[in-house]
Amino acid sequence: TAEAAIQLDERDPAAAADAWKETLRLAGRQRAPRFAWRMRQGRAALRSGDTQQALRAFSAAARWAQPGGETLEASVQRARARVRCGQFEQALEEAERTAQRALAAGRPELMARARQIAGVALARSGQEAKALPLLDDAYEMFERLGDERRLAQLLHTRANCRLRLGRDDAEADFQRALEAFEDDDPEALKSRIGLALVWMRARRFTDADGELERAQEAAKRFGALDLQEAAQAKRATLAMEVGAFDRAIALAGEAADLADRLGDKNRWLVDRRLAADAYLRLGSASEAIRILRPLVVDTLPHVEPTNADYARLTFVAAQLRSARPEEETVRDLLESCRRRARRSSSRALWRYAIALELERRADPSCVDSFEPAWNEFENLLQEGSLPEIDLQAWTTRAKWALATGRAEEALRCCDQVESIQPLDWPAERAAAALLQMEAAQRLGMEERRTQLRERAAEWLEKAAACIDDPASKKTFLAQPRWEPLERSASVSAEEAQERLTVLYEMLGVLNSSDDPDQLLESILDLAIRALHAERGMVLLRDEMADDTETMSVHLARNLDPDTIDDVRHYSRTIVQQAASGKSLLAVDAGSDDRFRDFRSVSLYGIRSLMCVPLRSRGKTIGTVYLDSRRDGRLFRDDDLRFLEAFADQAALALGNVFERRALQRENRRLQSIAETRTRFDRIVGQCDPMQRIFDTIEKFA
Repeated sequence: TAEAAIQLDERDPAAAADAWKETLRLAGRQRAPRFAWRMRQGRAALRSGDTQQALRAFSAAARWAQPGGETLEASVQRARARVRCGQFEQALEEAERTAQRALAAGRPELMARARQIAGVALARSGQEAKALPLLDDAYEMFERLGDERRLAQLLHTRANCRLRLGRDDAEADFQRALEAFEDDDPEALKSRIGLALVWMRARRFTDADGELERAQEAAKRFGALDLQEAAQAKRATLAMEVGAFDRAIALAGEAADLADRLGDKNRWLVDRRLAADAYLRLGSASEAIRILRPLVVDTLPHVEPTNADYARLTFVAAQLRSARPEEETVRDLLESCRRRARRSSSRALWRYAIALELERRADPSCVDSFEPAWNEFENLLQEGSLPEIDLQAWTTRAKWALATGRAEEALRCCDQVESIQPLDWPAERAAAALLQMEAAQRLGMEERRTQLRERAAEWLEKAAACIDDPASKKTFLAQPRWEPLERSASVSAEEAQERLTVLYEMLGVLNSSDDPDQLLESILDLAIRALHAERGMVLLRDEMADDTETMSVHLARNLDPDTIDDVRHYSRTIVQQAASGKSLLAVDAGSDDRFRDFRSVSLYGIRSLMCVPLRSRGKTIGTVYLDSRRDGRLFRDDDLRFLEAFADQAALALGNVFERRALQRENRRLQSIAETRTRFDRIVGQCDPMQRIFDTIEKFA
């Protein structure tokens, strides 16, 4: 027993729990020692993070307890252990049952503690609004009992609950708890850390970080490794909030080292998960997977089940955002986590699991329907807001709407995202603006698309400025989700090189060919290749037709009759608009109202299309049409500009060929006329005056 106490003084609760176990062996079947030592073993196990051992110890203590106070004390502690094990419903039932028995036995102090544990069980399961009345009842009981220390502890618990609900009175509770403790009391440091969390929620990040740093230094002086770890972990969370992901990784790693020294596997897992989450937000999904894989593939001992499931879900998020996700592993982990979350009534965990399930189902390759999972998520939305998870879900729905051709719905989802997120999440705001930009582009809203592109660029610049480490900043900016912003500004280096090569080839063709048909084939094939289109067509204006807008197909690649008929209509529109220099671009033809009545768009699954004029010497001589279907490329503004420039050069060359052909024909005709007119053998007259007439005729000829 003395050895166990010494171990606790040295902050080694795991060794203390083992020492209590040895004393139990020596005690044999003596009731009083076994009850007392089982209770001490349970408390030590709770401090070491071995919640399952704590639950077994308190259950054993209940068997050796005398009816009355000892039984009630064991029940209170067992309910507390159940909370730590994630058995929230069982904890709530036991705590309420114990409170009733304590009332009947006239033990108000045990009744107050049981009510407090019931409130904590509700709060930990995401039902803070139901938890507060129980905590308020317990507060009044402790106040009547004059138990200042438990009163201060309960103030701290109630403040945390109010903090999660976003209530303004959380700060007052933390301040009152601080006043109740001595400055060198570790419990006071807990309230200082809680107060820093209040300031974090109020976006007072500088004040919060300063308070956490002071709490960390005080904990170091007291030798309180657990509080030192808690302050360090909260500083890592704060770094995540402000987007300093490189700093969050370093702080979370230091907190994990402290938890490892404590032997607290639960906190160690939470800190490692925090570091993995920071890597994930930085854009390094592979590093997040490397950290979490050994932690989630096996059963995690001495860890709260809720924290273990959060680690598993972070692993799932990293898998979904990796290049090659392990689909079966992702599906199994999501299903098991959702099942446990429903059973434990942990609404936050449940909602996080569904948000990731939505992300899995939004992938075009997933065969599972998106809507049932969304209906499940909407039901949980009725229970209150969880900004970060709700933001993730609405963003996923916007992506899914774009992937399924619902650009207007995507815009509405993005509006919902903007109504959720705080101003201090620049990376998420940049991502939302990019989704809005793509939706606006598909709907032909060019002015709004330009505004959104500028907004996304500003937010991305702010997000990158939060990261100090150059390598980390480079990793962050290299994420695939920022590619639309880069594409809207300029094409990639690879595309630019490929297009330059195509232009060189086109110049060679233009300078070497005087066959219009061969030239048209080269123009179309090179355009399809440069822009990664699936199909294409060249139409030329019919010079012999009375209607100057009549277009005939001179060359087509992989096109069906219905599309050819529709393209004739597009081309007539372009010829009509030629004076204003307008081309035609549909980023997402299926969502574009301009193409709603065209049969080929829906019948053949045309995803994106472009049609530009062939202009030569101020005259429109035809059009070039390109499209892509199903999962093909979505054409952008830079694609349209390239095709316009390409078509202008091609039209100029084509016009030169036509003019050269026309000049050659005219030359032959004139030569024939000249030869005919300079033969005078059929005209009678050999005298000098007639010869002078013949000379005059030759001059005019």
